[in-house]
Amino acid sequence: ACVGGVFFGLMVLDGGPYQFALFGVFLAIYTLSIAVQRRSAVPLIGFTAITGVAVGITAIKLLPVFELISRYPRETSEDPFYGAPFSPGAFELLHQMFLSRAQVHDPSLWMPYVLNVGSYVGLVPLLLAGLAIVLARQKHMAWIASGAIALWISLGPAAPIDLWHFLHQLPGFSMLRVPSRFNVYVLLAIAMLAGAGLGLLREKLGNPQRATAASLVVAAAIAANLIVVNGEIFKVAFSIPPFATEPPGEFRQHYAYSPFIARYQNTALYPVHPNWPSGSYPAVLENRGVRWAFKTIPFPSHALAFEEAGYAGEARFESGDGRVAALTLTPNRIRVSTEGAGGVLRLNVNHDPGWKIVSGDSSSLAELDGLIGVNVPPGPNTFELAYRPTSFALGTGISVLTLLFVAGALRKGRAQETSP
Repeated sequence: ACVGGVFFGLMVLDGGPYQFALFGVFLAIYTLSIAVQRRSAVPLIGFTAITGVAVGITAIKLLPVFELISRYPRETSEDPFYGAPFSPGAFELLHQMFLSRAQVHDPSLWMPYVLNVGSYVGLVPLLLAGLAIVLARQKHMAWIASGAIALWISLGPAAPIDLWHFLHQLPGFSMLRVPSRFNVYVLLAIAMLAGAGLGLLREKLGNPQRATAASLVVAAAIAANLIVVNGEIFKVAFSIPPFATEPPGEFRQHYAYSPFIARYQNTALYPVHPNWPSGSYPAVLENRGVRWAFKTIPFPSHALAFEEAGYAGEARFESGDGRVAALTLTPNRIRVSTEGAGGVLRLNVNHDPGWKIVSGDSSSLAELDGLIGVNVPPGPNTFELAYRPTSFALGTGISVLTLLFVAGALRKGRAQETSP
């Protein structure tokens, strides 16, 4: 349970909560299938332990995420086919998912539809999985049941009963987009069943050498077919070389759009939206702010780009004779030195309750038109702000305690295994 929880938690720590939620649903279905098959509650207890460890380890990231989305909930539509101007039937959808060899952009197809629905498997793996379902149904019932339910969800309204609709109504799941994301777990079930089917073929052949040779031929044929079908995808996916960037240095200024986006669009083999995150990343490496960047949480942005009307620098006094002597900006820390009469200092940074003054206690924070305002006393002052939301501190404590528990449990288990 500890090891499983660690790997489950890596979905959040190395990525985000999206796949954490989707895989959590699939793992729950799979575990329930095993529990029913064995007529035992032990798998459900294991699932609870794994999930508890995963949530505890990832609290350092999950709690700040939950704090943010609780203030700015991301509500998505139930659009099952990503804006496609048609509603495919179940058989058409199944064909596009697993058998259609058109897996790249085609002017005759709706590109986001292919991008989100396409998950080509090919005929041979499906036949091998079918063999396992027919000849060893009872043995592999957990994979059959969980894969079937995941497929049912991924079909959305194309299925006779729309399970995706019910899932989308649950707390937290209203933020998810398109049911076809569950295809990942359908593919996992198909792969496991295809492996079982190949094992049955080996048993039928009897001769170990002949069985091994046949298995290698089948695996090579499947791999070759997948390479042919998906080869075009790899040509497009890695067509843009990394851009050379300058050393980060001091913060320069906020841009409306990344200064790299034009080069990015000229290099790409397909149309690129102006706020594409890959075009913003080189600017981040150079410590440049980008006003419009890819975001999925509807967080209101009040910071101005230097090209926009009303921009007057990254820090300025609202009135009076105060002067900014020095300013150091990073995404999580701000250091300012001021001189003169003091007053209200406006920072060109979005206000958030997570910002704290960590040095220079004579100053106080305030919200100023959605930006950070600092009440600065007269005279020379130097103060520093850091982004430290309470949820991060609480999450850090929970994650550390969970890691200590996991280390202790693994050490105890190892000691029990080695004891006479």
